[in-house]
Amino acid sequence: MDNYEAEDPLVPLVEPIDISGLKVTGDRSGVASQGVEFETSVDFNEPEETDIKFKAEDIYNNRFLPDEDDSDVDEDDESSPFERMMKKMEDISPDKNGMVFKKVLQQGSGAIVPEGAIVRIHYNGYLEFGDEPFDSTRLRNSPYKVKLQTGGLIVGLDLAVSSMKKGELARYIIRPQYAFGEMGTPPRIPKDATVMYEVELLNFVEHGGVDDIELLSEEERQQIAFDDLLKACKSYKQEAKLQFDSSSYRKAASLYRKAVYMLDKAHLKDEEEEEKHQKILLQLCINLALTCNKMAEPKRCISWCKRALEIRGIDNTSKTKALYHYGKALHSQSYFEQARDKLKAAQRLSGGRNMSVNNELVALDRSIKQFGLVEKETYRRMFSQPQGISEEEKEKENRRHQEAEEKCMEVSEKFRQFAIENLMEFKNNPELTEIPFTSYKLTLGEIACMIEEADNLGLKAVQVGSGQNSKIKIVKKKKPN
Repeated sequence: MDNYEAEDPLVPLVEPIDISGLKVTGDRSGVASQGVEFETSVDFNEPEETDIKFKAEDIYNNRFLPDEDDSDVDEDDESSPFERMMKKMEDISPDKNGMVFKKVLQQGSGAIVPEGAIVRIHYNGYLEFGDEPFDSTRLRNSPYKVKLQTGGLIVGLDLAVSSMKKGELARYIIRPQYAFGEMGTPPRIPKDATVMYEVELLNFVEHGGVDDIELLSEEERQQIAFDDLLKACKSYKQEAKLQFDSSSYRKAASLYRKAVYMLDKAHLKDEEEEEKHQKILLQLCINLALTCNKMAEPKRCISWCKRALEIRGIDNTSKTKALYHYGKALHSQSYFEQARDKLKAAQRLSGGRNMSVNNELVALDRSIKQFGLVEKETYRRMFSQPQGISEEEKEKENRRHQEAEEKCMEVSEKFRQFAIENLMEFKNNPELTEIPFTSYKLTLGEIACMIEEADNLGLKAVQVGSGQNSKIKIVKKKKPN
């Protein structure tokens, strides 16, 4: 693009542009007309912010680079860069009146964003004669989260995102009537400016009218159809998962609890609604148990596990998960025997094929061994004579310690030798790529032995399949390129 000197000074892009002062019409017919009002939060009488800056390399990497087919310019073509680009783009304006143009840069998948959805997007915004963005979530390294059709985006950008699928990356050119209007938003956006956005839709949650339901009284909620209530609960659940995946566990827990509260207040009319109610409630309880364990809140985790296990008709997979989280929470509080009971029950339900349960039992055995040794040492010191103990007594104590360690993960020497020989043969045979074995036929100590010896030989143990087809297999680690 051509060089261009803006009349106004650049403003740091630490915050997105405030569009709260723009007059937005409800019919998406455009945001700007003569005399559009805008209140900027920038005070030109205050000193310029200099403590927050973006790296030059980051700004350089977020420059706008035209496509190869856009760089071929006819010498006789006097149209502007954006006008030339729009000739190769699709008009997605409601009335096809040339207000918003689109070009897909990377295809998305699934359905188009539903109306009123909550979306998470990354975007860079550009002026026509400027390579550097006037606004960028990528420079802030913080995706923008907003509910569509609520005025959180300029009309053209709201319309643009509403045309996208998950994972899609697209370029949009938006006329001032659907952007920042005739007056612009100084100092970032000049008057009557056509703007361009490159937008990536990271994910979205179908909102399901949650806000409307939250504002209703208890009496009014009772009049809502259960399917509408269920839709709102699923919206909470989906949004909670997004928070969980970004490690915002407390926000996730809050959203999960809101969904549970909504279900607790539901009035069910038949067995079909009861079945749907119990199914999603079970999922929410298990998700809350997991989230509480992540937040190191074992007592709350146990409470949600108990509730999950009380749900009528709980399936074995869900019961295994609930018992696993229950055992893990007990383990974290040093209730070793109770933890072992829950984890053993989970192992029996899964036929010994759940790696998370097996690994937690191994970790539990290590904790028991370590705790036992510490406890014995404490008692030894408490009851030892002032003059100390003899060398013979020391030797006996050391033997007892050694016996306790060996008993914790007992496995016969014959089995260990068998494992080593087979693993060595596998490692040295270039024609073999894996050794599968069914974990439920082995004891916990034997499984741990196989995994330990495989690791000692530079091999890797992985779980494949599910149900009756679940197996643990030993594979060779990929060599670095």
